[in-house]
Amino acid sequence: MGTFAKYKAENTCSNMKLNLSLYRKSRQRIPNSIAQLINDERYIFHILKEIYNHNRDGVEKVELKKDGTHCDIKGNLSDSARLRICVKTVEGVEHYYHWFVKVQPVLHIDKDLESKFNAFKNEIEFYSKI
Repeated sequence: MGTFAKYKAENTCSNMKLNLSLYRKSRQRIPNSIAQLINDERYIFHILKEIYNHNRDGVEKVELKKDGTHCDIKGNLSDSARLRICVKTVEGVEHYYHWFVKVQPVLHIDKDLESKFNAFKNEIEFYSKI
């Protein structure tokens, strides 16, 4: 068998595997704003799966409400909100969660300055110690 015939035989469609990962749209797991978190159920279901192990197919209904009238705090470096989540499973069990959510919007600031002083990271460390 010649070299070309051997190459053609080894690389038939059934033997070839295409790497399409470069062409897939990346899924962003962190929202850019509180509004995006609330309005896009993919973020909520991702958090419910990661923290509470609620699979999407096991959830019948999710109710999300802002907790309080002045629950949104819009800052220079981050936005935060208090949320109440009620998850009703297909078995009929209701789970209630209270979240305090902080989101750091995408900022176009000096990256050198940001690497030296990351206020958002410092804020997370501060709240975790309380």
